[in-house]
Amino acid sequence: MRKLVIHIAILLGALSCTREVPYIPEDTADRLILNAQIDASEGNHKAWVGISKTSTIAKLDDATLVCSVNGKEVSKGAFDEMLSRNAVQSCYLFDALLHPGDVVRLTARGSGLSAYAEVTVPDTTGRLMAVDTLSNGFTMHFTAHVKDNNVQGNYYRIAVKAKTRQSYYDGASWSPWYEQSSERSVNHSNDPILDGRIGGSIGDDFYGIGNNSNHYCVFTDKMFPESDAEIKFYIEDHELRKIYADRYYESLKVICYANVSLVSMGREEYDYLTIQNLLYDNDYDSSDMLEPVTVPTNVMDGTGFVGVFLPSTISIRLPDIEVVR
Repeated sequence: MRKLVIHIAILLGALSCTREVPYIPEDTADRLILNAQIDASEGNHKAWVGISKTSTIAKLDDATLVCSVNGKEVSKGAFDEMLSRNAVQSCYLFDALLHPGDVVRLTARGSGLSAYAEVTVPDTTGRLMAVDTLSNGFTMHFTAHVKDNNVQGNYYRIAVKAKTRQSYYDGASWSPWYEQSSERSVNHSNDPILDGRIGGSIGDDFYGIGNNSNHYCVFTDKMFPESDAEIKFYIEDHELRKIYADRYYESLKVICYANVSLVSMGREEYDYLTIQNLLYDNDYDSSDMLEPVTVPTNVMDGTGFVGVFLPSTISIRLPDIEVVR
């Protein structure tokens, strides 16, 4: 059976629906693993650090992580025990305010090894102009109106983050509001741009490989001839407006939002997410029709992938939920 040639073990930390790929590189030398997906619209970020050994992938809870912007150190990573607990790699939190054109450098050190990656914050080449919604009581349908610039060769993904503010009544008083926020999987089975093929168009390096789904909703502006496009998708209502603690309290109030984003990225990150679609569906070891493919890596003196993206986001307030027993 022919398999993809996978050179790295990757944890895509910014995506909540991510799957870890427990693959060990062919070389026997220990190497640092550094992975991060940096949202330039946010100030708080995560990076994942580990070490690849001859037969295992190990965490590095005592590593150091430094973030520099335009040659100046701006933050040092802080180890997060809770996020690292059930992960293959160790999670480090760091702060950085970023703008288009900024050069971001992440440097990780640990176990006598050092690795780094340097990426440039992309411009917002596309805009999310409007988002229409329609609910049938069970499913929320979205139509995203996208405007691309006039230059071909732009790379995007659609992402939806569900955000809730919840307060519960314990029999005596209402609790303070607390927030939950995480990305949701998007169903786009009827959309020709997202589902016509796995991110991209004829002429791309990864055209037509596998029968996997476009889980990360990546696409290029080659998929629509004009500068404007409509992208349609839907999410189950119980997933979009998820209640976390209703069984424990007699009353609960929930304020719900859907943050829909058009994410602009570079070609390197687009290639990375396209291959991640294959890994997500396990197509790298289930099809004898596949040609060997190398997962992109941009980490020097180590392995992994550090990406930076800039979203255009529209926030939609959904109907509130009130649970009363």
